[in-house]
Amino acid sequence: MSSNLERRYRALLKVLPRWYRADREDEMVALFLEDKDTDHLEYTWPGWGEAFATLGLSARVRMGAHGGPAKVVALGESVRALALLVLVSGVGFAGAAVINTLRLATHPEIVWTWWGMVDFAPILVLGLLLTGHPASAKVLSGLALLPGIYSVVSYGNWEAVPFLLPWWIGFGLLCLGFHREAPKPAAKPWGIAAGVAFALGVVTMSVTEDAAGFYTLGLVLLGIAMATRVLVPGFRRP
Repeated sequence: MSSNLERRYRALLKVLPRWYRADREDEMVALFLEDKDTDHLEYTWPGWGEAFATLGLSARVRMGAHGGPAKVVALGESVRALALLVLVSGVGFAGAAVINTLRLATHPEIVWTWWGMVDFAPILVLGLLLTGHPASAKVLSGLALLPGIYSVVSYGNWEAVPFLLPWWIGFGLLCLGFHREAPKPAAKPWGIAAGVAFALGVVTMSVTEDAAGFYTLGLVLLGIAMATRVLVPGFRRP
């Protein structure tokens, strides 16, 4: 007869996909119960660490890298590809930021702050991903979002939210898709895409100064990136 603690563990494991539980549920429950005090099985609950570990495992297996159902693997690849597309677009904006920074240098009355470095974060984040350092990429990406969040919360700069939202979504995709079992992205095609995006950003900002041109750049970069994803074989596996 199963104990209350065993039933609670089985309830916790329901956050995992059914196909994953089918072969592993009994083994996982046995491991959870292995070191428990048999005198308190009726009144004990799964620990917070076990709950968070199970939730993390659920996210990883749903963003499959290999070994799962084809649709799960495809979902994981799509999430990682979208995260990379956001970063490539960010590299394009970094190219535009180079020109914008040079323009500001000709106006001494405008004080440049360290927050401007955030514009170049996508280059470093993408570089970390392509060299096999996803954890560092996630940390840096999260830190790069803080100035924008601070601006919105502290100064009520709500008009910036539409511009910041894609980067927040990109950060979520980055965290979901690039777990410890995810494959390293193909460096050459994504590196080339980033270089093209950076050059396009430089050229675009060199010929226009208004915000409309800047947002048009984002749409152009997204369109090029999506077309590349569909047409170029090297991009179909992130």
